Amino acid sequence: MLKKALLPLLFCGMLFTAAAEEAKVARYVFYFAADGMTAETLRAAREAGKESAATAMLDALPVRGASATADNGDLPAAATALACAVKTASGMTAVTPDGERRDSIVKLAKMQGRKTAVVADGALNSAIPAAFYAHSQTSGNGEKIARFLPVSPVDFFGGGHFAASDGVRAEIEKALTDVGYSIIKNPADLRQIAAEDLPLIATDDSTAIAAPGRIAGYTARAAALLADHPEGFLIVTAAASLPELNRAVGKALDFYYEFPAGTVIVVAAVNRTAPVLALGRGTEIFAGEYPDTEIPRKLFKLMGIIDPTE
Repeated sequence: MLKKALLPLLFCGMLFTAAAEEAKVARYVFYFAADGMTAETLRAAREAGKESAATAMLDALPVRGASATADNGDLPAAATALACAVKTASGMTAVTPDGERRDSIVKLAKMQGRKTAVVADGALNSAIPAAFYAHSQTSGNGEKIARFLPVSPVDFFGGGHFAASDGVRAEIEKALTDVGYSIIKNPADLRQIAAEDLPLIATDDSTAIAAPGRIAGYTARAAALLADHPEGFLIVTAAASLPELNRAVGKALDFYYEFPAGTVIVVAAVNRTAPVLALGRGTEIFAGEYPDTEIPRKLFKLMGIIDPTE
């Protein structure tokens, strides 16, 4: 009798588990946040680079949408919309206008059990990457933002070095190593790194701007190191250069062609009115026009993350 009574409960549990797995369409997620990518800059790049295929990787993403923001070009606020699905005031990072901290999609992915990466072609504590792991109520707080690096939910950082005075940088690097981060200052050393060496932070130590082609390499290496994790990954790549963005998207496409069933690529721009490009199962939801805060919400749906804004 007990077994018969338990059968409906077991069946319901199986249905719930199956539904949860079905909801999590995207196991491997590449999320690109691009500064300066507008319909006009894409068109100009295509015309100028017909022989060099300057936008070939971006043009390979078949789903096309458009997002709009009222942030008037304020990068911290616009990046917060892409990272946390909330509108905030100018100069504020991952907080509401009244200063309440909001979890980014990176933290939510980590809480879900995924591995995470944040890659940038500028300083790791610049406005766009910062919105995915830090909080600040005012702009120009680079050193304060950098102090979030050791307590972040990020397994792999790659980019230009974090902008800070020598003393503060040394203090933060010590804090990073104290919590288990490997610090890689020669990008060539990444080839020797294994998944067991995570978490890590790889930087171009002499400059806050990553060398040409570097974020493509960081994106590819992050994917290789995180791919075997059973819950999958979320890799956020922030790019202010269209050629660098195109190269990095090419690395995501290489991964997609190897693992098409569970891979999703989304490219969103940090601009007032900007294109959204996507590829992968379920990404047809990115077609059409919508506010920029809807971009992470659509990713929540594909990743099986409960939307914290609802």
